[in-house]
Order: sequence, then structure tokens, then C-alpha cells
Amino acid sequence: MIAPTYPALGRYFRSQKELAEAACMSERKIRDIIKGRAEFTKAERMAIARAIKLKELRIEIKDDLDERFKI
Repeated sequence: MIAPTYPALGRYFRSQKELAEAACMSERKIRDIIKGRAEFTKAERMAIARAIKLKELRIEIKDDLDERFKI
């Protein structure tokens, strides 16, 4: 469950863990942000926005792209 601090995120992410993975951060930091003890960085906000856009476009990333395109 996403807390009332960011209610719109609940439409896109089913759990704090899913949101943490989308923002490339720990679940602990997500809990701190939801409780108001921390804020999202610009990079974290951008990562969340990208994850939401992928969900809207119904694009699913199934593997690690870093390994896939490793030179």
C-alpha cells in the first residue's frame, strides 16, 4: 500500500517494494519518504516517471538491459 502522502502512486504501483524497484532505491528509503522524513531526489522522480510511462504504454522489461547490451 502506498501512503496518503503520494496517493497517485498507488494507481501505478501495488506495493512499496514495487515503487522502490522502479525508483532504484531501498524499501527503507521509500518508507522514510512516505513518512515525511526524506524526499525523492530528482533522479528518483525521473525513474518513477519513466516507470509510470512504461506501465501506461504496457511495455514490460523482462531482463537486465545492462547485461544484454554489455560491450
